[in-house]
Amino acid sequence: MADDAQRQAAQQPPEDPQPPLNFSLTPANANPDILDYSTKAGYSIWTSGTAALSNDLFDCTPDGLRDFLELVDHRSIVMGWKNNLLGIPHDINNPVARWTDFIS
Repeated sequence: MADDAQRQAAQQPPEDPQPPLNFSLTPANANPDILDYSTKAGYSIWTSGTAALSNDLFDCTPDGLRDFLELVDHRSIVMGWKNNLLGIPHDINNPVARWTDFIS
């Protein structure tokens, strides 16, 4: 009887003391849940995403538009917005199928 209990204990995988870490290329995508801005991590992601794109403010002229869109594009890559936030779906009934990048 004791041998059976020992064999069962030996066959069971050891308990993992720490949950696995989430890997993500961008900070906001590391957590699939809604961001909690009351936490240090949530506030940090919000601050990074809403910080000024440049010290030079966009003056809403056609000449500055390309520079502004390049800055938005870079921020979207850094924050992980590129693949879902700045896409325009080809078919509104299937928004996850094919889409065009808004910045391109």
